[in-house]
Amino acid sequence: MSVESFKEFFQSFLNDPVLVNHFSENVSSLESGIQFAIDRGAEKGYQFSQQDVQEGLTSLKSEWLAQQSPQESRVDAGGWSDGEAGAAIGDAINTYIDDDEGDSGGW
Repeated sequence: MSVESFKEFFQSFLNDPVLVNHFSENVSSLESGIQFAIDRGAEKGYQFSQQDVQEGLTSLKSEWLAQQSPQESRVDAGGWSDGEAGAAIGDAINTYIDDDEGDSGGW
């Protein structure tokens, strides 16, 4: 299990519109988002823990923010993917970015 495994899964997840739509339709909390990632990751051959997901999201968030100007530091609907699913992911990421602890909503 590893953070790198989660990050690899997350990148493949963002490029899979069916999986992104399934996420946007079925995930409503941090806990369900983490479990979704663990379950779908395992189905695709990735192994990572809840802690790996949380650390991976923190790392991805930091990497992404480091590449943005202050005006661009918010994810919009097209920032991570297209359409409604992109909006759902953007909302989840924004919630995670806005939450200093990373544990009170979104994933």
